[in-house]
Amino acid sequence: MKLHQHGCRKVVALMGSTLADITEAVQGGLGPEAAAKVGFHTPDEFLAELQTLAKTTDEPPPATPLAKTGKTLGYEIERVFVKLSPQELRENQQAIHRVAKDQMQS
Repeated sequence: MKLHQHGCRKVVALMGSTLADITEAVQGGLGPEAAAKVGFHTPDEFLAELQTLAKTTDEPPPATPLAKTGKTLGYEIERVFVKLSPQELRENQQAIHRVAKDQMQS
C-alpha cells in the first residue's frame, strides 16, 4: 500500500507463483480500479516492457541551465560548463546507456 501511495506502479517477482500471490494481494488491498494501474512482471517481461517504453518515449526536454555564479552554504561559487559537440554528446549518452544496461543485466 505504501509503495502505491508513493507512485510505485510496477511489481517484479522472480517466480511466477510469487507474482500471482502478489497480484492477488494487491488486487485485494487496493481494489480493482487502483490495481489496474499496477503492472505485474517477471524479470524478462519487465526488461521487455522497459525496451518498449524506451522506444516510445520522446527526447527529454532540455535541462534548464544553472547560473554560472551563485552562493552555496555562504560560499561564492563559479560553475564552468563544457560544451560538447553533438557527436560527443551522443557518445556520452551511449556510454551511460551501456553502463546502466550492464548493471541491470548483472
